[in-house]
Amino acid sequence: MQISNRQKREIIRSEFNGLLQTRKAAIDANVRVQAYKLQKEEDVAKEAINAYKNKLIYQIQGDFNTVMRKLGLRVVMEKLNLLTDLSERLSVFEDKLKAQKNIKKKFVDAILEEVDKTFDSVKQQVSGNVADSIVEVAPEKPGRD
Repeated sequence: MQISNRQKREIIRSEFNGLLQTRKAAIDANVRVQAYKLQKEEDVAKEAINAYKNKLIYQIQGDFNTVMRKLGLRVVMEKLNLLTDLSERLSVFEDKLKAQKNIKKKFVDAILEEVDKTFDSVKQQVSGNVADSIVEVAPEKPGRD
């Protein structure tokens, strides 16, 4: 049996369409695989960025806490220096007051008693809970994004 030219063209066209469809399916499958790979690479990149961001957050918090701790210690030292200076000045005042011969002893004692009360009050206010001046903050762990 002999095949006519028209039938040959139909068979060739059919085979060609089959090859095109097969090739298109292979290209589509390859595109899908590449899209999946790209999505996975994007996910990995996002995780790396999040890990780096969290690391930076911890570093910033640590640096902040260090600075605040140093500032807190400086404030405490200033308070202690203030109390020391005030105590020295009051001691000088007390010596001068006691050296005054024209003031009666009971008045000197009353003045010194009030000075002591005032100093104790100032000392309590300034040094009251010195630990509060030292900032210690535990860093919170950031949540997963």
